[in-house]
Parts: sequence; structure tokens; C-alpha cells
Amino acid sequence: MLKLFLIDYDGSSVELDTEGIDFGLDFKISNLSDLSARFGNITREITLKGTEVNNNAFGYIYRLGRTNDLGLDNKLFFNYNSLRQVDCLVYDDSNLLFRGTLRLISTVKNNGVIYYNVVLTDAVIDLMKFTQDKLLSDLDVNDLTHKYSIDSITQSWSRKTQRWNGVTYSNSPFEKGSGYVYGYVYYGMTPSGTWSGDNAVNIYDYRPSLYVKEIVDRIIGQTALSGFTWELKDSTGGLTERFNSLVLLNNQDKLASRVSNFQTKLTRSGSPGYSGFSTIGFTKRSKLRLDTLTQTGSNASITLLTPIDNYYWRLESDITADASFSVDYTISVNSTSTLKFSLQEVLEGEYTNTEVSYKYATLPGTSGTASGNVTMYVPKRTYKQGSKLYLTTTAYNIPGTVFNPTASFTIPYTTSDVLISTQYNSNITPTLPENIKQYDLLKSLMWMFNLYAYVEKSRPKHIIFQTYDDFYVYSQANYIVNTALDWSDKVIYNEDLKKSMNLTIPKSYVYTYKEDKDYINEDYKNGFNSVYGQLKFNDAYGVTDTKKVELIFSPSPLVQSNGKKFPMIRGGSDIEIKTTNSNPRIVYFNDLKSTDSYTVYYTSSGLPATASTLGIYGEVSEYYNPNTSTDLVDSLQFGLPRKTYFPFSATYSSLPNLYTRYHINQVTELTNSNLYTLECKVYLSEVDMALFDFRTPIYISTDIGNSYFKVLELSWKDAKTPASVKLQSIFFGVEN
Repeated sequence: MLKLFLIDYDGSSVELDTEGIDFGLDFKISNLSDLSARFGNITREITLKGTEVNNNAFGYIYRLGRTNDLGLDNKLFFNYNSLRQVDCLVYDDSNLLFRGTLRLISTVKNNGVIYYNVVLTDAVIDLMKFTQDKLLSDLDVNDLTHKYSIDSITQSWSRKTQRWNGVTYSNSPFEKGSGYVYGYVYYGMTPSGTWSGDNAVNIYDYRPSLYVKEIVDRIIGQTALSGFTWELKDSTGGLTERFNSLVLLNNQDKLASRVSNFQTKLTRSGSPGYSGFSTIGFTKRSKLRLDTLTQTGSNASITLLTPIDNYYWRLESDITADASFSVDYTISVNSTSTLKFSLQEVLEGEYTNTEVSYKYATLPGTSGTASGNVTMYVPKRTYKQGSKLYLTTTAYNIPGTVFNPTASFTIPYTTSDVLISTQYNSNITPTLPENIKQYDLLKSLMWMFNLYAYVEKSRPKHIIFQTYDDFYVYSQANYIVNTALDWSDKVIYNEDLKKSMNLTIPKSYVYTYKEDKDYINEDYKNGFNSVYGQLKFNDAYGVTDTKKVELIFSPSPLVQSNGKKFPMIRGGSDIEIKTTNSNPRIVYFNDLKSTDSYTVYYTSSGLPATASTLGIYGEVSEYYNPNTSTDLVDSLQFGLPRKTYFPFSATYSSLPNLYTRYHINQVTELTNSNLYTLECKVYLSEVDMALFDFRTPIYISTDIGNSYFKVLELSWKDAKTPASVKLQSIFFGVEN
């Protein structure tokens, strides 16, 4: 007998009436032509009748005008809301068939009877659906805010990372996979002035990179995924070690971070309130005095504006924000007078001004004295470091002057999050790539390492990621005899047994990173019409279209200079160097390394200043080479590049890469000319379904032969109804 229980926040439960429902279970893990199919998990829609028990459990939500309070913990009865998933259990007698979550889709009143249409999903599907609508930049990483200093940089390599708890800084012990690290990347921040030597390094080439594990932890730890946990199940421990060393590089054109609860305001306190008028005919122009600066918020220590005089203010950082200005005025006017107030900007190195925004005052159409206020909202834009800002008034046909105006300029207009370019010794918060969905990051990580995701009934919110080889370890020759389940007596032989040959082999395979427009990636693309580190191969027996696996990340080729190997992510050409935005980049952090002595400098008030002289650096690389290993371990490439940008040796060409470590066994299996699928009907009991696991191989012996199989698809209704199953043969080189 089918039983369905809903579990409230405190562990209490209610058993729903399930009379007449068609439950069943559908499983699907992949098919032969789709290497990217990853989720062998459950989604099931059912309809429940509006009995007294069910109506009460769902809080009579079908009633018009019915309300609830999401601020309460209760998820059932009077406070049920379909926006929140509810944990559920499905039993057939004493056998647990399903453990996951239930969500109400709709209610229907038909012939006076209420029906509830609900969907049951497991944690993997819940995670994937939730993250499809969320960006990486939605993740809150403000607790990783720290001082941008040479100490924070060097200590992140092996000692500790500084963090902000909302009140003060604290330090967390160094741990790979936790927080952030500063690896050296050349972003095109070319040394200049007194620091033009080869061994001079601009500090802005050291940028905080978040560990990939830290990002995944935060994705799965979001409030909407309450109770979710995860692990990378690794039979050898090697993948876990490498995964914990992965970082996402900062991909900004110019290092900046989001600053919250911050506001800068310029006001007038001195006299006079304006500079001398310049008069051309009946037009009078002047600059308004702004001589007092106040800053508020937790990041008030940032120096955003510095005075040049009482009228011009220099921007010390790029800032992307909205703004406003306000002016109170008293003037003598006549019937044709016009008064205009403007925000002006002069870019660094230029002498002409640009009018950012303006507004006219409303004046009476008669002669006399007029007083009023002009307040202007300036939409979000980017103000560039080094530019000068000032306010002006322009008076047309004004018989007198503007008397003692008060003025203010505020940026941002509200204390909302803004993007401010980083200054040395200011607060910095690590940034995540913009406009990248959390789902796409997870999907690309799964494609990189050929991971499967699943949950076990004993821990329904604990998501396990496992490589293809580990997921199917029981199907290997040395395990299969002792692990396979014998379904020979369960097959219904008077139904069709359909054997399909392997006619879905792709003509070619492409495993690749995403193209990018930085100098090195464009150079490689132009030279070889290919993406750096791409793998492409043909299958002589292929019949279907090319199978392409493309990541959201772009390659990060290494260069070598002055004893350091490092990625170079810059724009420009052979003779011109520019900074550039880039696609997301993923590399290993390889610990601190020794190098030739070099000077790290930063800019203070437009002049170079020394931060430190170092003989070590934090190495990030497409090759895994931690200090715990004397040799290179592996490569993040899919295939061997045809050209490198650092001295190459045979050692690099023999390294395991993403394809040879994680994909080759699956491709070899799927392109085997002896491979086939078998579709048949089987009788499976409630116990069979309660114990069903895709990882467990199946053995079937028939009058036309025998073989071991992997389950690809399974559709089950109940023990009395034949289940439909699709199996894939397991081939060991000889006929099974």
C-alpha cells in the first residue's frame, strides 16, 4: 500500500490520503549519443484528491484570499505556501521508494472536487532548477572582505587569510579550498616611471581568486537550499586534492570590488559659494564651491575624491554608481532669465569638459528676486580614476548674481552596492564573474571531470559528485561478478527483447574551452584555427553529428619571465599592451614558489610607491605542481597544444589531462563497435525498487545468450505491472 508523508520543519509529519493516485518511478541516466547527460534523478508529478486530510495539510490553499506568513518556520497546515518545498517520504508498505521534496504546482476544482497537482523531486534536481535562475554574482562573499595589502597577498599563500565579520577583521588558517588566494597573473598592468625595470611588478597583477570549492560550498549553502550538503567522492583522494586547489581567477579589466553601505558627499561650507563669473554678453558662468567632504558606511576609509581646490575634485578610483546634485539659490531675475545647473567632468589628460547631467531652475516670468532648489538625479555610469568633477551654474539674462548658493554632490545617490576600483590598503572583496549562472558553473565542472551527481536515501539532501570511472567501478571486470544483480528470472520473455546496435557513434568529438579575445588566445586561434588545449578527433565508424563538450571557462596559457611561470591575460598586440576583461578562467594554485627577486609597487596620489621586495610568488597554473610533489602531476587541458608560450619539455607532453584522466574510458566504451542496448520488460518488486542503484550492474541470461549491463532507463509503476528497462551492454573484449 502506497504511503506519502510530508515532514514539517520540526520533524513532525502528516500522512496524506493517496487513494487512487498513480505514483511510479522514472529513472534516466543517459543515452549513447549524449555524453553531457548527467542526472539520473527523479521528477514525478502526481495528483492528490482534496480530502479533509489533504486539504488540512495544504492549509486549504485553494481558497481565494487565503494568506500565510513566510516569516514563520511552519511549512504545513495553516502556513503552507507553494514557494517552499516540503520534505517528503514515499513508501510502498515498509519499503522506502522515494525521499526528496514535494511542491504544489496548482489546485483545480472539478465537479465540486478539489485536486492538488504536485511534483516530487530529489535534491539534485532541486539544486539544478534553483541555480538555473541564479548568477554567481548573487552569492554573498562580503565576509571575505580584507585589506588589499602586500601582507594579505603573501599570507594567503601558506599562512592565513584575513576576513571581515561585520565588525572587525579576523584571520583564518591557510587551507586550500577555503576562501581566497592571491596568485600572480600578468593582466597588462605595465610598470612605468621609476618602476620600468623587468623585475618590477604592479601590485594590481596580484588579485584575489576564490577557490572553486569555496564557491560550490556557497552555492549549495544558500538559504533556499537549507540542509543541503555535498561531497566529491573520490576513490583515490587525488581528485579531491586537485579540486581543492582549483581557483577562479579575477577576470576584470581593472581590479574593483563591490562596496556596500558606502556614500561620498560634497557640500559647501565656505564663502563665497562660487568662483568668479565669466561673462559673455548676457550669459554668466561660474563653478559652485564644494569644499567639504564626508563619507559614510563601513568602507568610509576609501579615498574616493581628493580636492584640487575648492571647486575641482579628483577621483582616486573608478566607480560605477548613480549620483545626485542639489543646489539652493537666490537670484535677481527678469522676465527672460534662465538658470541652469550642471555636473561637469574633465577626463585625465584632457582639458575640455564633458557635461554629465544638467537641470534648469524654474523661474518666475517677472522681474524681482527668486529663490528655489534644483535637485538632479544622475543615472548609473562609470566615473574614471584621474578625472575631475565640478558643479557649474550658467545664468542667461540674469541682471544680478547668484547669492550665497548652497550645493551638494552625492555618489552613490543611495548607500547601495557600487563597484569601486581597488586602492592599496583599502578594503577589497573578491569578485565573481558577471552574468554567469551558478548552474553553468556546476555543469562545466561536471563536464571537466566527467562527474555524475546523485543522492542516497539515507541522506536525501547530501549530493554526491563522482567521476564516471568511480561511479561505475562495480562494472569493472575485477568487481562485476560479485556485485552484479541477476535479473534473469525477472525478464518477461514473452514480451519483446529489442537489441539495438551501436549506430549513434558521432563522426567526431570536440572537447574544448571557450574562445576568448585576449592577446594569447587570439594569437593561438589565428595561428591554428583552434582553441588552446582543445581536443578533436574523428571516428571512422561515426554516423551522427559532432559531439561537442564546451566549458564556460577559457584557456589560461602560461608565459615565463624572471623565474616565474604565470598566466598572461591582457589585450593589445605585440607592440601595445592593454588590460582587458576576459571570460572566466580556472587554474590550479600551486603554493608559493621561489623566483628571482622583484619589486612590487603601487600608485599613491599618481606616484609609484614600493610595497615590498620579494623572492617568492604565489603560482597559479594550468598544470598541477604543488610543493608536496617533486614532479608535475597533471594538466587542465583536454589535448596537447600545438604551441606554448613558455619553454616546453617532453614532461608536459606526457602529463595526464582532463580527457585521459576522466573521459577516455567512457568514450572508448561508447565507441566500441560491439556495444548495444537491450530494451525489455521486467517484473520488479517494491524491494527491488527500494534498493535500485544505477551504479550496480545487472546480469541477464537468456536462451539467446547472456551479458552484463548498465541500466540507462527504468520506468516502474508497481510490482504487478511490468517495468520498462533500457540496458547498455558491458564489454570486456570478449563475448560475455
